Amino acid sequence: MSRSEESGFGVLSGLEARRLVAAFRRPRPGAVVAVAVPAALGVAGLWAAAEAARPDLATGEGRVLLGVLVSAPTAFFAYPLLFRAEDDALLRRLGIGARAVFAVRALRLLAAALAALLLLEIPFLATGAVPPLGPALAAALAGWGVSLFTFCDAARRLADPAGRRGVGAMLIGWDSELAAAAPLVYAPVVPVIVGALAGAAGAATPLAAPAAALLAAGLAIVAAR
Repeated sequence: MSRSEESGFGVLSGLEARRLVAAFRRPRPGAVVAVAVPAALGVAGLWAAAEAARPDLATGEGRVLLGVLVSAPTAFFAYPLLFRAEDDALLRRLGIGARAVFAVRALRLLAAALAALLLLEIPFLATGAVPPLGPALAAALAGWGVSLFTFCDAARRLADPAGRRGVGAMLIGWDSELAAAAPLVYAPVVPVIVGALAGAAGAATPLAAPAAALLAAGLAIVAAR
């Protein structure tokens, strides 16, 4: 980042931190109803489900399922977190750099990935089993990094009317409008697949999480460009 972009990132991250602190210090009734109540119900449901909601890591299918459960929320939350913010026009008018905005939203997506990881540990805790932090972290980081790359690449393709749409457009070629959006339609698929593989690898070796962190960092840098 340039000096102006670093300044913009500092401003945005500071505002993000203040907003988060204010949400806990002075919670609004609407936020409690929309966020806290569903979160509490979800945690209670996962705790009550216990064994039924816990992937069996003794099998290959269970390890892959672990990776899918961790990476899928990240993949499907990536588009609204990265590109559907209502303050885009205001930030541009204020002179905030695009990379600074992207960095803050990428951190939001990382927070969502880690939240999905923590939720998945609840059924293991409910049954007294050791939570699979290593495999889950590998899946979360891999899903996060690949999501950043695939969705930014999809945005680049959609912004170029003459750009190639790829194989996905050929598969849905009977609908011209849907085919034009093919990069965005298929963008969540790759992060889920990679996250599933990372979760399975994380159950086999402790090196999977550091490898996933390096992969995610590299893809985040490429996505920012």
